[in-house]
Amino acid sequence: MLNRHPELAARSALLLGTPARGCFAGRRLGRHHAGRWMMGGCGHLWDEREARWTRREPLGVIAGTQPLGLGRAFGRLPGENDGVVCVSETAVDGVTARALVPVGHSVLLVSGQVGRLVEQFLRSGRFA
Repeated sequence: MLNRHPELAARSALLLGTPARGCFAGRRLGRHHAGRWMMGGCGHLWDEREARWTRREPLGVIAGTQPLGLGRAFGRLPGENDGVVCVSETAVDGVTARALVPVGHSVLLVSGQVGRLVEQFLRSGRFA
């Protein structure tokens, strides 16, 4: 949304486990009747796509690498993942900083390690 609305002020932006390039687990879920029902009209949001940050403000991306999550309900996910989102799906062209943490998707929001990374990024625009 920030890319589409440059008039919106932002000091920085941060994505936590965001499937910016689409979501394999979501597409797989959508192949099943119950999954289509659960997703309703948002199934197209999981389609593969490009992801590019075009603003001058720093963008940080944090992705989990512990494969524990409901995205595995219908089988393994390809590559490194957090149990819901593949690490490759969190990649954004033009990103300022990226951090991988050994937690599952749902834990990203409550992890102390992630909280410290968020604080560091919001202060400095970097994770290091």
